Amino acid sequence: MNKLIFISAFIVGLFSLSSCDNDFGDINTDPSVISDPNIIYLMTNEMVDMSKDEYYRYFHQMGPRILPTLGYTTQGDGGNGNKMNENFRVETFYTDKVITYSRDIINRVDNLPEDEQAYYLGVKGISFVLKIVPSIIRLEDVGEQKYTQAGLAPYTSPPLLLVPNDSEEVTINAWLEELDLALEWLAADNLVSLGNQDIFYKGDYTKWAKLCNSLKLKIASLLVNKDRARAIKIVEDVANSSVGFIQSIDNDFFYRLEDDNRGSGDGWQVGPGSKSFVSFLREYKDPRLFLLFAKNEFNPGIIQAFIDQGIDIPFYLMDDINLDVDGNFESWANEGEPWVRYHGMPTNSTVAYKALTENKSYFDKALVNKLKDGDKEKDYSGVSLPQMRLWQPGLEFFYPTLPADGANEYDRTDAHDKQLFMSASECWMYLAEFKLLGANLPLTAEEYLSNGIDCSIDRLYAIAERNKIPYLKGDPYYNDNAATNLERNEALITSYKGTELFDLSVDGLEKVYIQQYIDRFYRIDGQWNLFKRSGIPKVNSQYLPWEPLSGDIANLMPIARRPFAGTPSETSNNLDNIWESLNRVGFTLDTKDPVIMSKERQWWDKENPEFHAGPKN
Repeated sequence: MNKLIFISAFIVGLFSLSSCDNDFGDINTDPSVISDPNIIYLMTNEMVDMSKDEYYRYFHQMGPRILPTLGYTTQGDGGNGNKMNENFRVETFYTDKVITYSRDIINRVDNLPEDEQAYYLGVKGISFVLKIVPSIIRLEDVGEQKYTQAGLAPYTSPPLLLVPNDSEEVTINAWLEELDLALEWLAADNLVSLGNQDIFYKGDYTKWAKLCNSLKLKIASLLVNKDRARAIKIVEDVANSSVGFIQSIDNDFFYRLEDDNRGSGDGWQVGPGSKSFVSFLREYKDPRLFLLFAKNEFNPGIIQAFIDQGIDIPFYLMDDINLDVDGNFESWANEGEPWVRYHGMPTNSTVAYKALTENKSYFDKALVNKLKDGDKEKDYSGVSLPQMRLWQPGLEFFYPTLPADGANEYDRTDAHDKQLFMSASECWMYLAEFKLLGANLPLTAEEYLSNGIDCSIDRLYAIAERNKIPYLKGDPYYNDNAATNLERNEALITSYKGTELFDLSVDGLEKVYIQQYIDRFYRIDGQWNLFKRSGIPKVNSQYLPWEPLSGDIANLMPIARRPFAGTPSETSNNLDNIWESLNRVGFTLDTKDPVIMSKERQWWDKENPEFHAGPKN
């Protein structure tokens, strides 16, 4: 990890400049480079280079920053740190090569004989999409970036090497213009056959067109409070388009290619699910609970062993346990298996709270939740950890056993990690959101949301089967896989969709945002977009209340809304452009003070509600 480079949001341009010089300046001058490469192969290379920053997003953003700050999990087994709100340096990397390939493809196609150009229009459209996808991630995270003028060095005289950042508004406008062009090109006749050179959609141009419209929905979500009228117009145009959008999981777009480059096989550090989130999923009997989190380690055998050794069972488990007259485990209480095996950890990050004796079973499980048998000992977690195989399919997993019983490892898969960027569930839920905001759309908000939930559950079960999520096929403790498996249960899904969460006549927008919040949990993008524009989880919500990181609902811990911005080096030959960008955004430089960073916002975020204030109707 010592070799990892931490780059701040705006100084990133300084480091990428030399890359621009090499990638943009040499591509047409190096005599060792083939002068006329196959255009389709250039497209494939662009696909490969599109996703290159997930290692940083996993290890340095998702676990320590995004998931706990947004209330999904805690920072680790010991709970949140009392300075977690200072951890806001962004390490998103955007590969210049994606733009390089796109520029090269466009240039080469445009210089073909006119009768051949039409053959490659679809490839031009795809090249636009491939550079827009990581650009959206970057804009949500860090804001301004090099986009409209990046990669022009080989095509300008003198070569444009000192590239300025575009404002967020300019970048968003460029995306929408490029998507309109891409849709036009993808609809052309007699397009070149791509076959397996199209890593994502295997040459199906109609799926690429649906992705274009789906990306427009994602862009509209960024503008929902910034320019609602424009956002609604974008959504209405998509809904009325003959092309359509991603409506089934068969067309979902996976941002990450299959690649097992994940550092060590021990997993990246993610803490247990938060008490509020896990309890919410359990209260409403959301079947996705089984797929997002693993059962805790206190099965009846472990519980009885704690009783036999006179060791206190974690207090928060006792309401779910029936004891007989002798004080032994008799049965599960309340909802019974599997629901009683799901508990979250408090997000309170204060030292005083974690020091309370009754909370040791939460924060010091290795000391207090421990069994011994001779010289063998094991500790057990009473809270539910995320299903890490959502992100790392080959990660080892051991079912809980007594100290003398040895390990019981669940089968691993050879499948590599794949991560969604654009999904059917996301699209349907955007439409539900905008229907409630007044968009003229053909279906009801309830119908859009219902379709979104179906796709959300379908996608998670597809991932669970592929990645061999633990407990899916049964709990080995009970020796009855048929009775204890967590496979898809239509009756459970129907019952869930009949709860108050789907009555959109009351608090409808909050309920739609809550479903988006659940659907976003395991995704590698978009959580900040949702958190900022929705105002949920909401303080004192009737459904999913915000659990204060400070432990005090009347004195909420400040959370930074924008990334760290540092003073650029005076030696940078792109200094004027960097300062122009910094002056435009107006952030206080070199501060990590969460109070200051909670008040300063990116352009697209300025009209969004305060954190935890609920949505703007």
